[in-house]
Amino acid sequence: MSTSFETRVLTESRRPVLVFAHAPWCSGCKAMAPRVKQLAAGHDDFVLFELNVEKEPDIARQFKIMGVPTFLIFRHGRLVDRKTGAIKTERLRKKIEKAMSMSPETAEANEITGIFRWPFKRKKS
Repeated sequence: MSTSFETRVLTESRRPVLVFAHAPWCSGCKAMAPRVKQLAAGHDDFVLFELNVEKEPDIARQFKIMGVPTFLIFRHGRLVDRKTGAIKTERLRKKIEKAMSMSPETAEANEITGIFRWPFKRKKS
């Protein structure tokens, strides 16, 4: 896994992180990119991490990204929402706002697990 991804998305971010998984050949990704960047530019209360699945295939595999564009939303280092395919900007903003309000306990309770959503199940301590 790339150090940048691990640091910015999983460990150090105090804000929600929107991962925009895309590929250079994807027309849907090209259509979504300006809208996603505009959404991020208008909000400093979440972090945008762009993931080129061709350059980072290990991360794409780990998070079971089977199609692009895919949007992953992390809060407190936990995957709390995901969407594959195009999405309206307003709907994406609402998903991010929902993640913003999550406490660490709520993020843990809402963490997406399972074979198609997360590469492993976290052990409850």
